[in-house]
Amino acid sequence: MTLPPDSPEERPGPEERPGPEESPGPEPHPFDRVRARGMIGWAALGGILGGAAAALAGGVGPATADEPMTLSHPVMVGLMVFVYAWMLLWAWRQQRRFGVRLRHFFRGALPPVPPLAVLVGLVLLFSFASFWFSYEFMRQLAPGLAEQMMEGPDLLIMPMTSMADVLQNLAVFLMVVVVAPVVEELLFRGFLLNRWGRRWGLRAGIITSSALFAVLHMHWVGLFVFGVVMSLLYVATGSLWAPILAHALNNGIAFGLAVVGEAELGLLDPGTLEAVGASGWTASLMLLISAPFLWRWLGERWPAAYAPLPWDVPVQHISRAPMDAISSGLAPDAGTELQSRIERHDAS
Repeated sequence: MTLPPDSPEERPGPEERPGPEESPGPEPHPFDRVRARGMIGWAALGGILGGAAAALAGGVGPATADEPMTLSHPVMVGLMVFVYAWMLLWAWRQQRRFGVRLRHFFRGALPPVPPLAVLVGLVLLFSFASFWFSYEFMRQLAPGLAEQMMEGPDLLIMPMTSMADVLQNLAVFLMVVVVAPVVEELLFRGFLLNRWGRRWGLRAGIITSSALFAVLHMHWVGLFVFGVVMSLLYVATGSLWAPILAHALNNGIAFGLAVVGEAELGLLDPGTLEAVGASGWTASLMLLISAPFLWRWLGERWPAAYAPLPWDVPVQHISRAPMDAISSGLAPDAGTELQSRIERHDAS
């Protein structure tokens, strides 16, 4: 016997009745899932693997006067290539796992070179001055250690006594001026700034990512300021192109100084402790030229504590005048103003 459709036996119970269709929640932010400690651990693993491979190949040994262990040494070039490729693999995995689209970091066009060159020149002056004062402090604290460090070989290039040396130095030039700016800005400004800025606020993201950049490069004062400047270029333009180009200019100038001969400048490679003391006036002049400008430049562009991350700024709100972003930039309350503009755009 078939029961009628409205009989109690065929009526679905409350737990069986379909409820209202649940709306999906908001999509999680990509940098809520990216882990900075994962990147650092991945980098450490890459360094261990690369060093082990070089040791197994018989290429790692004590430096000698005839063959100093500079960056242009074939083993060092191979190690740099491996580590940078290893880190790019990590970035690609974040795109596959968490939707961190790498193209999103490179929105917009290349910025104009002249204002970046002026800015980089002033940052270099400050970096050289802070480098000198660091050595002067070391000279007073531990003169023996300072003497050993200054008498070491140039860590950047090989003496160009043969065509092989020229080719090795050319490989270093490509790594330092082309590859390193792209990879390092992608990691430090792209991933770490956005990750730590998402967790602690934009200001904290700028400070912590710049501090790690300086520590890993073993130049705490000058490269911390350099990292902050690169971060603010990224914040002001919404694209990594500006810090990448500035980073490349910085490394290119440093490489050129190494090729021309640092000993002739008396400041960058003084050679003796007496020369360090004698070049103090040069470092002081560099500091007097660069520090006031950089102080004002950084103060005018310092964002609000919880200003929008560069990753979150819509394309239509990215500065279309990179010259203005570099020369005038974000005022102290520009982050708040930018957030209100974004909210008005989203509401419309």
